[in-house]
Amino acid sequence: MAFRQRVVVNYPISQAPIVKSIIQTEDDPPVTLHMLFVPETREYTPEEVWDASQLEPFDRLPWLFLQTTLHSPPFQPGDLEPPVFHYGWRPNVERLVAYARARQLVVSYGDPSRSSKHHISNILRPEAPLIYDVSVDPVSGMEVMVPKAETEALWPTAPAPEPSDIDLFATMERALPEMTAGLVRDGMLGAWCERVSLALTLRADEGRNYIVSVIRNSQLTVEGGELPTPEEMAQLAEVLGVSGPPRWYVDRDALIWNDLFEDSHS
Repeated sequence: MAFRQRVVVNYPISQAPIVKSIIQTEDDPPVTLHMLFVPETREYTPEEVWDASQLEPFDRLPWLFLQTTLHSPPFQPGDLEPPVFHYGWRPNVERLVAYARARQLVVSYGDPSRSSKHHISNILRPEAPLIYDVSVDPVSGMEVMVPKAETEALWPTAPAPEPSDIDLFATMERALPEMTAGLVRDGMLGAWCERVSLALTLRADEGRNYIVSVIRNSQLTVEGGELPTPEEMAQLAEVLGVSGPPRWYVDRDALIWNDLFEDSHS
C-alpha cells in the first residue's frame, strides 16, 4: 500500500513595494496579542471572542500572521494556519448602494435567491463553532448548532427584516466586483483589483462590520499574485470614496488558528 508523502512548502515574502509598509519588521516594538490570536488550539468562550471584537485593527500586520507555509496532507499535530486578516477599509456604503441603484444591482430581503444569509441572526455575530453548542432538533431529530446563552446575550438575535428592505451586504457584494472590474477594463488599475472583495470583520463600527478586502494575509508571499502599489491603493480609495489609511481587520469567522491535523480527523 502506497502512502502519500507529507509536503511542507515555505514561500518567501513578496518584495512588492507595498509589503514592507504593511507588515511589522524586527525593528518594530513587539505586539502583545489578545489570547484569541495566540497560536494554539483550545476551547474559547463567547466572552473572549466579544473581548477581541473590541480591539482596534492592526496598522501593520504582526509577523506571526504571515501565511508563508503551505501544508499538504497527511497533516501532523502542530500544523496550524493563522487567522484570516483583510487589508482594506470600511466601505462607503452610500456610494456603493448608489452605484448599485444606478445599475439595477440592488438586492432586497424579499428576493431569497439573491439575499444573503447574514440577516438570519445578527450580522455582527461570528458563525464560528466556538460560540455555539450542538443541540438536537426536536422535529427532525438532526443535530443543529444553537448559540450559547452567552452568545445570545452578547450578540442578540436581530428582528427579521421587512421583505422590501435593502440587503446592504448582498447589494454591496454585487456592486463592488462590477466597480473594480470596470477599473481593470478601463486600464485604471491592474488585475489585482479583480480580487478585491467584500468581507465581514469581528469589530463593529457604528453597528456595521463590512470591510473592503484588498489583500489577505495569505497573499503576501511570492506566490500570492500581483499586489497593488501604494499609489494604486490611493487611487482605489478615491474611487471607493473611503477615508483614512487601510488597516488589517480579522475575518469575522476565520478568527482563530486553524488546526489542520484536528480538522482532518474530525
